Amino acid sequence: TVEAALPLMLRPSLPRFLNFGDEAELAVVAQNCTAKAIEVHLACRTNAPVLVLRHSDQDAVNSKIGLKLTLPPGARHELRFHATAKSVGTARLQICGLVARSPHSDAACVELPVWTPATSEAFATYGHLDGTNLPHPRTALAQPLKPPEDCYSQFGGLQISVSSTILHTVSDAFIYLYSYPYECCEQVSSKCLAVLALYDCLHAFAKSGVEKDAKGDLPGPQQMKSWLSTQLQRLETWQLPSGGFGWWMRLCPDTSPWLTVHATHVLVRAKAKAISVSEGMLKNALTCCANIERYFERGTPESCKVALLAKALMVRALAATVSKDQLR
Repeated sequence: TVEAALPLMLRPSLPRFLNFGDEAELAVVAQNCTAKAIEVHLACRTNAPVLVLRHSDQDAVNSKIGLKLTLPPGARHELRFHATAKSVGTARLQICGLVARSPHSDAACVELPVWTPATSEAFATYGHLDGTNLPHPRTALAQPLKPPEDCYSQFGGLQISVSSTILHTVSDAFIYLYSYPYECCEQVSSKCLAVLALYDCLHAFAKSGVEKDAKGDLPGPQQMKSWLSTQLQRLETWQLPSGGFGWWMRLCPDTSPWLTVHATHVLVRAKAKAISVSEGMLKNALTCCANIERYFERGTPESCKVALLAKALMVRALAATVSKDQLR
């Protein structure tokens, strides 16, 4: 076995990451691999303002520190540099050592991420600048703002946007519903119904600045259409042999009258918006709605039965599978 080593070796040992505001001691081991004592001049540098160094004996901060030490033959010495993460980003530590009265040297550069430690929160408020619907018309709006206490001033900010449509006031609620992560058959159906309700409105204002960028904001028309098609395909895989729907895919094989009418309503509305809907799925669902009384549970209140029958007739009327005379 052959081992090779420099006369002077520097080995940084840093944490895998830091959070914003953390204070840490960055360890560097200096090793003398020669058979005689050496005097080493060391310099340490960081990329401020992401990471700044602090002398252990004073409060002053800097991005550079220099020191000198003597290493006995074959000895190791651990150096600790006090550092503070002052900003989010990639922290970089550079360490360089020179042997006095000798050409020998060593250097190292190590990077580590600095993360945001807290969860960001957003607060929104809405108002009207147009006074046509107010008792006292106004063209200016005063909104007092008080920053929360114990927050990081380096993050966040104030965003003001103005829109000519009421869609702007429901955008946050729509985004929350659109990205809601918990999904049973009822939740998927409800999300689809909400998207279909705003489908034409979002499509109409997509070119007028109302639509936001694609980073988690309002989806574009094509994105919505593709998303709806995907959700309807999921509903098709959850459809029961009866043509109806249960709560949790096929884990609940019982047909739910209310959920069946609700999911069928989504299919009918989607087809009216020219969204691709499986004809077989829609036909079976409408057939189940036509015989929805069969799936009423024992003890169902009469008022609930009437409400479900009324909604089933409404859905069938929207699908043009029942005439007005039959509705009467």
